[in-house]
Amino acid sequence: MTILKPFKTFIYLLHVFFHLVSGIILANLYAKGSVQTGTRAAHLFCWWHKRLKTIFHVQSHVYGKANTRPTLFVANHISWFDIPAVGSVVPVRFLSKQEVSEWPLIGWLARKVGTLFIQRGRKGAAEQSIYNITLALQQGDHVIIFPEGTTTDGKSIKKFHSRLFQAAINAGADIQAIAISYPTKNGIHPAAAYIDDMSMMESVKHFIHNNDIQVKLHFLDTLNSQQYSRDELAERCAQQIKQQITTQHHSA
Repeated sequence: MTILKPFKTFIYLLHVFFHLVSGIILANLYAKGSVQTGTRAAHLFCWWHKRLKTIFHVQSHVYGKANTRPTLFVANHISWFDIPAVGSVVPVRFLSKQEVSEWPLIGWLARKVGTLFIQRGRKGAAEQSIYNITLALQQGDHVIIFPEGTTTDGKSIKKFHSRLFQAAINAGADIQAIAISYPTKNGIHPAAAYIDDMSMMESVKHFIHNNDIQVKLHFLDTLNSQQYSRDELAERCAQQIKQQITTQHHSA
């Protein structure tokens, strides 16, 4: 067993590596910093994330429909796997920390498909991100943010920071909350959360060695950004997601 486990990890990581290479090739051919719905880049974007889910044997279940107009999607954050989970369903531009842009292979690929980056702690970083998200929405792209600013164990959500919601108001774009969960019969899958001092590799290994992980995405009611302040939008999205998570826990 101790011999098979490292071998299984190696095989999975090899598959992920070649999948990253395929993503780089496709992005180099088709991606132009945008993944607008209906384009070939958008189709390949969703296919690539679906394939990543297949590699890790993660089943996904989608409820509701993603808004088709340029939308600021807002989700709770549990794991790095939230990205392929959402990306397999709807072509979106993610907002990520600046350090990701410097990662080998992944950083290049993220930049090529239009990922937006924020340098946390730098003066004016939030204002720059608001401008970048506004511009992306005005150009017809979807953007997703995780307004908790961190990951959780999935049992509850933290306070939603409202500043970046201003981008949807500025762009006249819709806002749609997505409730993400990794359920089991007994509640939340213990291997799904990427929290505390866990390393990325440790989290990846959890996904490799637990082939029963499922992810559920609930696309909730769309909000008109022009009808509320950014604080009200953040609060409404948080309440929508909290209600969905609470309902799901009670029915588990």
